[in-house]
Amino acid sequence: MVTIHLKGQVTEDGKLLFDVPENLPPGDVAITIEIPSLVGGWEDKGITDPVAWVEELRRKQREKRIW
Repeated sequence: MVTIHLKGQVTEDGKLLFDVPENLPPGDVAITIEIPSLVGGWEDKGITDPVAWVEELRRKQREKRIW
């Protein structure tokens, strides 16, 4: 088994973005996600009330599901 470490980004709409290395052969792969420490993460995003932020995020997700 060959291990390749890549850096990527999860978008706000839940997509995982990363660049696939050149010459990577086609086939199945196993993906492991390592999330950096979130200490101070709320403050860095300007979030003063995490509970209200989560409720707002859930409300927006519900609105996306309504046709």
